[in-house]
Amino acid sequence: HSLKNKCTLFKFKKLLPDQCNLLICADEIQNHCDLLRQWLAPSSVRVELNKKGFHREVTTTVEFRSKELSSVKVLLIHRWPRDVYVDPYQLASLSDQNDWKMLLDSAIDLEVPAHKASGFVTYVYPFSTGPTSKLFKVTIPIHGRYHKPSFDGKMFKSVDIEVPELLLRSEKCKWIHFIL
Repeated sequence: HSLKNKCTLFKFKKLLPDQCNLLICADEIQNHCDLLRQWLAPSSVRVELNKKGFHREVTTTVEFRSKELSSVKVLLIHRWPRDVYVDPYQLASLSDQNDWKMLLDSAIDLEVPAHKASGFVTYVYPFSTGPTSKLFKVTIPIHGRYHKPSFDGKMFKSVDIEVPELLLRSEKCKWIHFIL
């Protein structure tokens, strides 16, 4: 079976001002996936950039309409530009205070300037053995990298931070991909 035959694309405009796409790949149990899609339709997702300067925080809040999603697993995928980094040592020291965990797709060099760095991906998921709660909130400390000196009088450089992808999985509905 090809992926095209197993997937249906849904478009929602209620969640954010921009159009959102929800990709649901269901196997034999389409009803379960349809129910899960209905729970997601009125859900809200907010992303905020807090603090000023080189040391900031990105807070992502996902609020599901349903109070309890017993068999659903949540994953946020952040694709970060080379202009910022997360400090793995800082994340390790904060891990006891968080109800979520983060995996990095590559090693992070804290000292390298932006023009020599690469972008990277983080995978964030709740650290809980119980059901997924109605509210999933993640605050990630990020840091700006130094840039090359500007000789044309520009004193600032804009850095675009992408909104994360939200992936959901249940035992019956294998993939639910939510592009925010």
